[in-house]
Parts: sequence; structure tokens; C-alpha cells
Amino acid sequence: MNIELQRTPWFTTEVFSFFVDEHYCDAVNDIVAKDSDDWQSGLKNVKAKTSNWDGLRYPVIKELANFASEKVLPSIGETKNFKHNNWITREAWINFYEKDNQAIPHHHFFSDFCGILITKTKESNLKFISPLMVHGYFKEFMNADSIQRINEKKGLFIFFPSYLFHQVEECKEERISVAFNFEAQDDKTKKQQDDFFAENRHLMKGDKND
Repeated sequence: MNIELQRTPWFTTEVFSFFVDEHYCDAVNDIVAKDSDDWQSGLKNVKAKTSNWDGLRYPVIKELANFASEKVLPSIGETKNFKHNNWITREAWINFYEKDNQAIPHHHFFSDFCGILITKTKESNLKFISPLMVHGYFKEFMNADSIQRINEKKGLFIFFPSYLFHQVEECKEERISVAFNFEAQDDKTKKQQDDFFAENRHLMKGDKND
């Protein structure tokens, strides 16, 4: 009996990335140099100083978030045939890792898609972890990679599904990144939001994020 096995990939996960211009990284790093003395290490999974959840108060972070929501994620959505492909940034924050700081394994499942921008790095501390390993289902006979380490470089902007577990290993050098949580909206919700902003634009001219 001849066996002709058919191979079908199921439930595959793709991670997307590109490089931003270095002046964005420099602007973020300047924020850290100026403001980080007033920051605290208050997030549950990130054991390092952060700008806290309201990083969109910084114009450069808002610009990056808008570009991701308006250009990058719709392009990803087209390739993945997402049901909804209108995007907003729920929150963004700057992470400032100093020596011995780290981020424990975690996911962002409360959001729809995530992004990480590396603005300063000398190591490759970021890694993604297979759900099989996280949940203890990885078997010894399996020869699949259970950990994917990212080759970190200045300006690398990574986009990934929110359910992917990831961590930052203990740092030996200073490391700066910006994290983003994105939310997909259906067409009706997107239109309601656009109409609201159009009708109330005159009230928002003093918005500190503009």
C-alpha cells in the first residue's frame, strides 16, 4: 500500500514587521531621557519603568499609532481577509528597561492586535512563546520550535495577534520599546465615530494630543 500523505496547515500564526525611520526612534528615546525619572514600574507584566497607558499624550506616539491604524493594519487585514478592517489604537505606552528589568510571559487578549516598536536595543531580549509550551502541552517527541527569538534592531516595528504570548528576558543593557494595543471596528461603529468627531471637531481644538 502506497501512502501519499496530504499536508494541510491549520491555525497558523503570522507576525508582520517593517522598519520605521530612525528619527521616530530618536524622538521616543528623547522622551525617555527627559521624562523617565518621573515614571514608575506599575504595570502588571512589565517589570520596568513605563509612561503608563496614556503614551498617546506624546505627539510622536500618536503619529505612529495613527500610521499603524490607518495604513499598516488595513494592509495586514487585506492579506488575512479580516471580517472588520477599520482600526483604532486603544492605548500605547513606552517601556524603559534598565539593567535586570524584564517582562514576564503574557498576552494582550483583551485587544485585537498588537504592535511593538524597538527604539533602543543592544540585545535580542524579546521572544514569542508557543501556546503549546505556555499551557504545558508541548511533548518531548515534538521537534517544532517552541520559542521564537526576535533579532532586535533599532526601528523594528512588529505586529502580531493579541493572543500570542511574549516576554522580554532580563536586560543587561538599557532597552526602550513602545507597545500598542489596537481594536478592530465594524463599518457601522467606524461611521458613528467619524460622524461624532466631524460634528465636535470645534470642541477638540485644545486637545493636548493634537
